[in-house]
Amino acid sequence: MRFPRGLNSLLLASALVSALPAQAQAPRAGNAIVVAEMVEPLMAKWKDAYRSKHPGWDLSYASTLQDSVFKAFLAGQSLLAPSARDFTREEIAAFTAKWGYAPTRVAICMDGLVVLVHKSNPLKEIKIEQLDAIYSTTRLQGWPKDIQVWGDLGLTTGNWATRPIEVLGHPVGSGTRMFYLSAVQKNGTSKPTIQRGADILEMVENLTANQAAIGYGSMSQNYSSLRTVPVVPAGGKTAIEANPANIVEGAYPLGRILYTYVNQAPGKPLNANLLNFLRYILSKDGQSQVTSAGFVPLAEDIAGINLRRLEAAR
Repeated sequence: MRFPRGLNSLLLASALVSALPAQAQAPRAGNAIVVAEMVEPLMAKWKDAYRSKHPGWDLSYASTLQDSVFKAFLAGQSLLAPSARDFTREEIAAFTAKWGYAPTRVAICMDGLVVLVHKSNPLKEIKIEQLDAIYSTTRLQGWPKDIQVWGDLGLTTGNWATRPIEVLGHPVGSGTRMFYLSAVQKNGTSKPTIQRGADILEMVENLTANQAAIGYGSMSQNYSSLRTVPVVPAGGKTAIEANPANIVEGAYPLGRILYTYVNQAPGKPLNANLLNFLRYILSKDGQSQVTSAGFVPLAEDIAGINLRRLEAAR
């Protein structure tokens, strides 16, 4: 089982976010950033690999929920915001109003949101519409009725037909939760009975201990006691597995690109150490670290486009 590193850094993130300045100042120039907790294992690999090539270089970071990542970025506490979801229009507007320019968005890798169940669960596939009916009261994907027991998903052996589904979700403030809400529920109303822990790890622990539970997460997070369920796209008939090939081809319905946002004023140079680190992230070697962390690397031409975007913003 693989758990996210740096859980203690949540305390550091809380300290950073709790002391946000009231008005815009020049952003902090040092090598200290706040990252979404889902992206933290990948950031650790990039940091270690880059530091091995540049022994005098270092990077300190704190991992926390996505909403707090944005707050630290908005306040100038972090020049970079490696994120578990896209910034919202409201967040971009707030940043632009405060700093006088929009943040620069740079793609860093690809990911797939996966459906997680206990390894003993016999469910072979699940439709997007069914996921929506499990998690929401509004069922905007079009499933005709509420889903409450595993028999509603076609399980009939043993006691599965009448066994209630224990629905687990990410905590409020999680970027993956917001992506799920948009991609699966079409921003419909979530059921109040969804069990949400304080962090992602708590959800995983509950899934591990409960054969009747269902949850979701990043394809990068592999757990020996859990398995992923292939997903049938909305209106489709064939279940698609969340593997790198299907993510790159766009076949998997819950694939996505992950970004870091950069606080870079037009016409002014970004901190040289962070700029070179971003260049490394988009290099072949940097993207090879993406694979080892369980994410999907960017296509070479897409990485090149984002590198040019970064350079053009200088």
